[in-house]
Amino acid sequence: MINIVIDTNVIVSSFLNKFGVPSQIVKLVYDKKVQLFLSEEIFYEYKTVLRRTKFNIDEIKINDFLTSILKFSMLLKPNKIEEIKFSDNSDLKFYKLAIFAKAILITRNKHFPNESLVQSPREFINLLMDS
Repeated sequence: MINIVIDTNVIVSSFLNKFGVPSQIVKLVYDKKVQLFLSEEIFYEYKTVLRRTKFNIDEIKINDFLTSILKFSMLLKPNKIEEIKFSDNSDLKFYKLAIFAKAILITRNKHFPNESLVQSPREFINLLMDS
């Protein structure tokens, strides 16, 4: 099974387009085709970002998602790893967890230092189709 960490921007996209690639990735988690790793910090970010009024996401859908995603993921507390120079420190938690869990980080962001660890949602789906 492939280990993954999903950036919040992908989670938000899964709510905004139920038929898009990010939604397919969340479905893979629910279908136990991939192993999602979370940290408390990432889960908290999911909760707070999904509730932003600009996204206008129904509270019941958010709560259902949060309950389900906890059920289908593995919660980890990454050990300290060497300090990494990062252009956006708010994304460091995703990168550190991906390293710790030996997972692929799925994100739309392009500023991560280790490109082999990071894939866009489309790149990840293509990887699965090729294997």
